[in-house]
Amino acid sequence: MWSSRNKQEFTQEQFAYFIEDQIADFREPTGAKMLETALNFRVKQGIHFKSGMRLQDGTVQFEYSEQNEGAVGTQGKLSIPELFRIDIPVWEGLGQKKYQFEARFRWKLSGGNLALRYELIRPHKVIEQAFKDVLDGITAKLKDVPVIFGKPE
Repeated sequence: MWSSRNKQEFTQEQFAYFIEDQIADFREPTGAKMLETALNFRVKQGIHFKSGMRLQDGTVQFEYSEQNEGAVGTQGKLSIPELFRIDIPVWEGLGQKKYQFEARFRWKLSGGNLALRYELIRPHKVIEQAFKDVLDGITAKLKDVPVIFGKPE
């Protein structure tokens, strides 16, 4: 579920439902903290515009800046986690070992719409470790049988 939704944008409601469904996977911060973040996310947007004109030579100068400020909670007192960690199995099936993945929590405000997403950090390295663990397990069980990784020569 996590890999299929990686880097995909959610509305605030969709993200809250996703977090609620995956709440047991969270390690740090807790699933409860991530759900609270999704449910109580607030964004304050400020735009500053300034223009100046010189009559002598007709030059015009524009200054534009936009500031988005995110907060969690009704008073905006809780911090928004930049990173979170989840523990999930790499392979499907019963009793599979769980591996820790790190993810960045991202948000943006565009056209008055809030979009939330997460980005798994180097998930291929976790998958490589999971594959190595399976290969090592097979090698240990087949003591006298060579296990070939790749093509035989």
